[in-house]
Amino acid sequence: MGTWYEPASAATRLKMSIAHKGKKLGPMSDYLKDVHRANMVEQLESTGRWASQGCHESTILDAIEQREGITIDRHFKVLGYMPDGYCHETNTVYEVYEKHHNRRVQKDLLRETKICNHLSCDFIIIWDI
Repeated sequence: MGTWYEPASAATRLKMSIAHKGKKLGPMSDYLKDVHRANMVEQLESTGRWASQGCHESTILDAIEQREGITIDRHFKVLGYMPDGYCHETNTVYEVYEKHHNRRVQKDLLRETKICNHLSCDFIIIWDI
């Protein structure tokens, strides 16, 4: 999947940032959220890095794998989302939530609901605060 737009030139981006300086942008539409999420997944696939991966996420999921004797897929995608981990054997999604998730309760709940409805899975949240 490629980008959905032609990248703006540096001069155009500068003009846009000057024009929008100090202005509060409205909420992003659901369509733009989906496009943004798809672009983030594309970034992960091309670079092998997830921009917002928590600093303890790998350690926590590794420990769960060892303790439970399971394998957690760290590159699982569902409905345009990429949860921190998914165990195919137990049909369980794992999410490691850091401090910033305290400000995103509604968004996280909506995401969890969509994923659970689609997969009929368990959803385990591990708080890393």
